[in-house]
Amino acid sequence: MKTRTLVTGSVLLASLCVPLSTLAAEQRRNYSDYWYLTSDVENKVAIVKELPELQKNIELAKAQLEQVHTEYGNLLDGLRYESATLERERESLESTSVQQLLKERDILGRFSIVGAPSNHLKLRARQWKLEDAQKILDEERVHAFQDLEKKERMLAREIEKTHSDYLAKRQSAQERLNIALARLNVKELQLNYAKSDKRNVFLDTITVTEKNAFLHPRISAYKQERAQKAEQIRLAMERARQNKYLGKVQPEVEQDMLRQQQEEEEYARKMLEKQLAESLGSNLSSKALKIHFLQRFLESLQK
Repeated sequence: MKTRTLVTGSVLLASLCVPLSTLAAEQRRNYSDYWYLTSDVENKVAIVKELPELQKNIELAKAQLEQVHTEYGNLLDGLRYESATLERERESLESTSVQQLLKERDILGRFSIVGAPSNHLKLRARQWKLEDAQKILDEERVHAFQDLEKKERMLAREIEKTHSDYLAKRQSAQERLNIALARLNVKELQLNYAKSDKRNVFLDTITVTEKNAFLHPRISAYKQERAQKAEQIRLAMERARQNKYLGKVQPEVEQDMLRQQQEEEEYARKMLEKQLAESLGSNLSSKALKIHFLQRFLESLQK
C-alpha cells in the first residue's frame, strides 16, 4: 500500500514538474531570442563584411581632414607673404613720400622768394598759385596711399574669408570623421554582441554588462542619428544664409554683404575710368593736366 502510494505520488509529481520545467525552459529561450537578436551566424557574417568598408571610410575622413589642414597652411603662407610685401611697399612709399615732400617744399619755398613781384596783387596771385600747387601735390600723395590701403583692406578680407572657410571645412571634415568612427563603434559592439551565445541564461541572472551590451549599440545608433540631423540642420542654415534668409532676420549681415559689393563695384568703376583715361591719351581733364605739367616742372628743377 505504501509502495503504491509512493509510486502514485512520484508519477503525479513528475507530471507536474515536467510541464513546469518545459515551460520555464521555453520562457528562457524566448527571452534569450528576444534579448540576443543578433546572435545568428548570418548577421555576424554580414557585420564582418561591413567592417572593411567602415574602416576605409574612416581613413578617407582622416585624409580629408589632413588635406583641409594642409590647404589652409599653404593659403596662409601665401597670404603672409602678400602681407609682408604690402608692408614693405608701405615702408618704401612712406620713405619716398617724406623725401618727395621735403623736396617739394624746398622747391616751392625758393620759387616763392626768387623773383617775387613788388606789386602786392601779383604777389598774392603767385601765392594762390603756389597754394593750389601744394594742394594738388598733397592730393596726389594721399591718392598714392589710397591704392595701398585698398590692397590692404582686400587682403584683410581675404584672410578673414580664408580662415572662416577653413573653420567650416574643418568642422565638416571632423564631423564626418566622428560619424564614421561612431558607425564603426556601433558595428563592433553589434559584432561582439552577435558572438555571444546566451541561450541558457536565466531571467534572474542578466548582468548589467549584458544589458549594456544590448543597449549600447542602440544608444550609439541614436546618437549617430542625432549627429546626422544636426549636420543637416547646419547645412540648411548655410543654404538659408546663401539665400539671404538670415539677412532678413539679421539686417547687419545683409548690410555687410551689400557694403562689400558696393566697394567691389566702386573699385571696378575706378579701374574702368583709369583704363579709359589711358586709352584717350592726351585727352585728359584740366586737373590731370595741371598735375602732369606740375610734376614735369618739378622734375626739370631737380635736374
